[in-house]
Amino acid sequence: MTANIIFIHGVNSQKTGYSNILYKNIIKDYIGKLPDKGLSETEAKEKAYSLVQKEILWADVTTNLTNRYLFLQYHLSKKSGKWNFFIKEIDPLMMQILYYIKDKGHKKGPMTILKEVHESFKAACPNKKDNVVVIAHSLGSVIAYDYLCRFRKFYLDPAIKVEAFITLGSPIPLFTSAMGFVENKFKWPSNVKSWIN
Repeated sequence: MTANIIFIHGVNSQKTGYSNILYKNIIKDYIGKLPDKGLSETEAKEKAYSLVQKEILWADVTTNLTNRYLFLQYHLSKKSGKWNFFIKEIDPLMMQILYYIKDKGHKKGPMTILKEVHESFKAACPNKKDNVVVIAHSLGSVIAYDYLCRFRKFYLDPAIKVEAFITLGSPIPLFTSAMGFVENKFKWPSNVKSWIN
């Protein structure tokens, strides 16, 4: 049985391979700890490399909108100056956050980001019996949280077992507080074993 490590990126332009360094470090640490469990070096490497790296890319959903905005806001208006350079770098990140908030608020709309995550997750986990670990960063952790917890139209198949949901630099408490849930008494679905923030 394999174990899928699924990485979900945060705000920014998406690039295939963004999780390579983190994945290599996970494998290295895993190999280093396995001999303590009585495995030979060969067995440790075999077990470690059964952890399969998979990436979910979602920011392409926002690319056309962001590019059009930057063209209209900065190219046509010919804004210049050091503050405009700084803001031009921040604006696309803010647009991704605002787009996701709008996107997940759709009751009947297409919910494009969660749909993208859903389709990617199905492709990454064709065998529902495989173990899954989800590692998500920044806005990606909020997207993963909504997806794993079945808050919207698209959600993780309850037959898939998530051994751990690991979040890095996560604004989940900020997002849940903004939705009126400052004290999070949420109970995780039974197929999600643990959350490590």
